[in-house]
Amino acid sequence: MKKFLISLAAALLCGVTASAQQFTIRAEAGPAFSFSSLATHGVNILGSGTKIGYHVAGMVDVNLYKGLYASAGLSFEMKGAKGKLKEDNSLLGKIGSMINKEAQNEITMHYLQIPVNIGYKLSLTPSIGIGIQTGPYFAFGLGGTQNTGIKAADAVQSFNVFKEGIMGLNKVKRYDIGWGASAMAYFSNYYATVGADFGFLNIAESDTQGTVAQVANQVKGLSFKNSTVYVGIGYCF
Repeated sequence: MKKFLISLAAALLCGVTASAQQFTIRAEAGPAFSFSSLATHGVNILGSGTKIGYHVAGMVDVNLYKGLYASAGLSFEMKGAKGKLKEDNSLLGKIGSMINKEAQNEITMHYLQIPVNIGYKLSLTPSIGIGIQTGPYFAFGLGGTQNTGIKAADAVQSFNVFKEGIMGLNKVKRYDIGWGASAMAYFSNYYATVGADFGFLNIAESDTQGTVAQVANQVKGLSFKNSTVYVGIGYCF
């Protein structure tokens, strides 16, 4: 029995050691650049402007076959949009023109994101490699605001986009689903990465339920989808 227990313990230890070699834990961080825009009936009403945010992620890569791996983790992302509301015949465009043609609008949203990827890593030398990965992500909005007005004149209004809506109208949905892709260059335990995320959902879609007043307080045909590009530096543990 004693020999059996020793043998079993040795087998478990070998199994744990072998399993530890089958996955990699890594962390990465860097700036993110959002180029989302507001549109109504396919026409952009918020002038394009790059919103600078952040990308912070922790991932676990599980080896499947040679360089092929599956990856999942958690990330914190700052997304949004900025620019000037363009004048058009939409309700939002008319409100923007009434505020001021020079008024700046900036939407900032913070997300907790769960990316799930399939990737491939190619080792060029024992310490240098390259990799690519792609897959869906699921995101939940932790907080978000819209600031509109002229900062120089100290005339800025602020809205909670998840509770009050954009310009106090269409509320932004807290959840989002999209697709991401990234490429990595490995140098020993360090790596550089560049990637992009594209949201599938219209997160400001009008809600047709509720009272007549609530429905009338919606901008019909408003579209708002998240799109970001990020770069970062990471470390493999």
